[in-house]
Amino acid sequence: MARERGDAELAQLRQAAAAVRGITRTTDFGTIALIMVFVRATRETVWSDWRGSDGRDARELFWYLEDELDLRDDATTRIIRDLPEIAIAEIIDVVDSTARRLGNVAAFRLILEEFASDGDILTPESIAIIIANAVDMASAVTIHDPFCRAGELLVAAATQARENLPGAVVFSYGDMPDSRSLAIARMNMRLHQVDGILERRSIRELTSNRSNDLAFSRIVANPPFNVKAWTHHGYGYWRYGEPPKNNANFAWLQYAVERLEPGGKAAVIMPNGAGTTASPRERDIRMRMVEDGCVEALISLPPALFRGTGVAATIWLLSPPGTSRDEILFIDASHTGHMVSRTLRELDESEIRQIVQTVKNWRSGLSIERIDSDSGISSVAVSLPQLRERDYSLSPSAFMTRPYASSSRDVAMPRIRQLVDKLEAEQAVASAADIIAAHTVRNLTR
Repeated sequence: MARERGDAELAQLRQAAAAVRGITRTTDFGTIALIMVFVRATRETVWSDWRGSDGRDARELFWYLEDELDLRDDATTRIIRDLPEIAIAEIIDVVDSTARRLGNVAAFRLILEEFASDGDILTPESIAIIIANAVDMASAVTIHDPFCRAGELLVAAATQARENLPGAVVFSYGDMPDSRSLAIARMNMRLHQVDGILERRSIRELTSNRSNDLAFSRIVANPPFNVKAWTHHGYGYWRYGEPPKNNANFAWLQYAVERLEPGGKAAVIMPNGAGTTASPRERDIRMRMVEDGCVEALISLPPALFRGTGVAATIWLLSPPGTSRDEILFIDASHTGHMVSRTLRELDESEIRQIVQTVKNWRSGLSIERIDSDSGISSVAVSLPQLRERDYSLSPSAFMTRPYASSSRDVAMPRIRQLVDKLEAEQAVASAADIIAAHTVRNLTR
């Protein structure tokens, strides 16, 4: 029923967006609608006045919000000045109807995903939940996202902290290179009552002198993949080696571990290739990070989870430099999820729970030595000597074979007997088919 209601509201929003398509871009419509949801949630009296107005009052408040949300340089505020007042009034009605039926938070997320992403790859809610649990927010005090997009990972992490300890306060820090995304992130965090500071910061600042930068108890990130020309080559300090100038993946990974407090945890989403790239420079950085205990676990994800791209990705769980470590956990969840549309996949709640529980079990000292392919999720803990033998290739699927996932005889024998029984049954069927075929041939040749 909730899904049907969401579809009905989405249809109304699409109709409203189509009505102003000749005046404004879809993404600008999305930003305007997001601001309206924000006003509805935070300024009840103002919103009540808007609903009975012709749109003029709404335009005036948008100018005020330029300062609060730091949208002064964004095209959206110029667009709102050009929209006819009747169009503004119609958008107000549609947004109000959507938020009234779905709630402000759900309406905000729906509009964000469908209209305001502008090619940005928002982190799926299921992945945000996995990351928030995997970094163990129970003891977190600060959290940082160096490419915070719409603030979805910061929101998920702070929400998880409150669920673990009601009343817990985690202060959030986020960076983004453009004011529009920061404005959306600020609204998202306010809607979820998340305290924090979001600042405009370019990717090139990854190479800046970080001696005075803060350290954080938790870091989460879904940075852009494979960014080229991201740095003034030759600048900056890199503990494990300077990343290639045509690919920033290992800049993000090193940045995360460098900014962790002792005992901190990080989760960074990376393209699958980061774990296996043959680039000598990236391979050496990967080797040094493994040997220094920075790489705790890798979780491979299925394709088509992210709207707008079918790319598959991997979550890297990271620790501060110098962490003592004998093994790395690998979880292969690349065969999970179900398609909810022709191009989009979603994870089930049971799959999310199993991934999170596997991480928790391993951290608590339980042995991870089985392949659970029936559920679509496989896991194994691999020792550092084994990783050295594989030249520090960190692909979870590559380790889902028995030399690495060596089950005990008691665990393996029932499965072996099951396979033998299945093979014998299939051989019996094949033999019966052979007899029937031979009999048919004899009849035809008489």
